[in-house]
Amino acid sequence: MARNIQALTAVMEDGRWKHLALAGDEYVVFTDEGIKDGPGSIARKWSFLPNRFQSNIDAAAVVGQDDGWHYTFIKGNERVVFTDKKILDGPSSVTDKWPFLKDFLQGVYA
Repeated sequence: MARNIQALTAVMEDGRWKHLALAGDEYVVFTDEGIKDGPGSIARKWSFLPNRFQSNIDAAAVVGQDDGWHYTFIKGNERVVFTDKKILDGPSSVTDKWPFLKDFLQGVYA
């Protein structure tokens, strides 16, 4: 069955772009040359994530750090930041981290 990518992000690593794509409850990491990791289950790769962050992610971001990738997954108005080994921050509301987004999310514009 065909599926749609729900979130896609990229990070520069070793002079080339690496991409993370999320669809349903699965992930895949790839470069222009091909698949590097996956496809696989989000729940199996990051079993420490709360259940609600193991499928149907709305947005994702990746930042390369000295200790590996730091991921941010967004679902609804919640966020979680993590590495391949543990949660670094959250889960929490995006407005807990960025309170200035509250008016935007409520449709209130100055």
